[in-house]
Amino acid sequence: CQSATASCAGCAGEFKQHSGSHSLQYYISVTSAPIAGVPRYTITGYLDGLQYGKYNSKIPFVQPLIPSLKALTEHLELQMKYAQEFLKYQKQQVAYFTSIFNKTSVHPNVKILNSESNSLTELHCWVYGFYPRDVEVKWIKNGRDEIYSEESAEILPNPDGTYQIRVSVEVTPEEGATYSCHVDHSSLENPLVVPMNPTTDIICISSSLSVPHCSPS
Repeated sequence: CQSATASCAGCAGEFKQHSGSHSLQYYISVTSAPIAGVPRYTITGYLDGLQYGKYNSKIPFVQPLIPSLKALTEHLELQMKYAQEFLKYQKQQVAYFTSIFNKTSVHPNVKILNSESNSLTELHCWVYGFYPRDVEVKWIKNGRDEIYSEESAEILPNPDGTYQIRVSVEVTPEEGATYSCHVDHSSLENPLVVPMNPTTDIICISSSLSVPHCSPS
């Protein structure tokens, strides 16, 4: 429900004896999905509790109900334009998300970052843009030893319907040691293995293969 105060000193009929400010309210209802016989969007305008006009998405114009209050029709027409824009936006959003969720899977992309703090190096593996939600991400040392993170990594949703996760670990630099982020997702034929470069952040765009296309960020 939306309400506003409007001046109606020039109104005739039921309101000719009043002057000053009056209560102008709109009651708006929206259905999230089409229902047979029910408009997707309905707006009803009230002046001091008296219904003076209405609009619904089944008709292309505002219906004034009290001839003496036609001066207020422009307020309702403005609400009608908002409603029409909203329905247009809603249809676009439904089409967009339908195209996303109709996909069997979306391959993950990976970004590798590292930072130094005192005598430790923190490694970050950011995996993003994948669908469906389930994914396994872990850090491996020297190709065989898993490094466990002290913080719990959470899978988060993206606005486009895909997901992201960041897994971080702290390591003590060792000469000759190698580190890589391993990503296992249903969209991949084999787990994705992305090596850490100690001097350059890495971004990898993956395909269904286990070898991603990587480049410095």
